[in-house]
Amino acid sequence: NALVPDANAATREISTFLASGKHTTTYARLYRLAATSAIIDCPGMREFGLAHLDWRNLAAGFREFRPYTERCRFPDCRHRNEPGCAVANASATDRIAPRRLELYRRISAAEYG
Repeated sequence: NALVPDANAATREISTFLASGKHTTTYARLYRLAATSAIIDCPGMREFGLAHLDWRNLAAGFREFRPYTERCRFPDCRHRNEPGCAVANASATDRIAPRRLELYRRISAAEYG
């Protein structure tokens, strides 16, 4: 409800014993946050991860990177801080939104160190 005030989703008190929320969700529901983003509330789902993806597949999920990834100086460029990174250059010149590269880098650091 804090993220989507109009959702009026059912809530319960925090369990003092478990120090976590009590289940109220009985079915999966998609809530739109904006025209280009959403959040899914799934019963029993505590976390979401991307560990099943390698870094190349993660980068491929950022569609705006695709025209630039083959132009990087190194074929194994992870688009973090490597010299000659075409994705970073595209971000620096606003051909890719800088916030998208930053998001990729945060996810990459969290998943792969």
